[in-house]
Amino acid sequence: MTAARERIDLVFTDFDFIYLCVSGGKDSSVMLQLCADGARRKGKKFSVLYIDLESQYQATIRHIEELRQITADVVDQFYWCCLPLSLRNAVSVIQPTWICWDQNERDKWVRDMPAYDCVIHEKNLPEEWIWFKKGMEFEEFTYQFSQWFQRKAKGPAAGGAGHREK
Repeated sequence: MTAARERIDLVFTDFDFIYLCVSGGKDSSVMLQLCADGARRKGKKFSVLYIDLESQYQATIRHIEELRQITADVVDQFYWCCLPLSLRNAVSVIQPTWICWDQNERDKWVRDMPAYDCVIHEKNLPEEWIWFKKGMEFEEFTYQFSQWFQRKAKGPAAGGAGHREK
């Protein structure tokens, strides 16, 4: 735990613009909470990118809502993205991909879109997100978001993602 705190303090010392990619899983949830603790110690703020893939477990959505609440004091911007991204479809050999949050297929949505102010969807895209294209792959979206975030920062920016090495 000490080494993690030291690394997080270093990030908050060296960077003014930081965002964390959070999935609601164990690793990114712990990273978010450790970074929130570090931001409080350093008197800093950071942003969070959460990509809502529509067909996620309700428990994951509730957990993201909880994380959003307990870190609100140190999160400058929470980007809760409900965008029409192309995803792999593991339940069909006929349709190997599907587009989540597709407005044209709204009658097939797994659940209603969250109604929070921080939710970004097809109809309220930030005007500077000209890089977003309906149906883009998840990986392309995260790459383009990181490029945009750094341009927005107008200087060095850091991004974090919590995942486990095997």
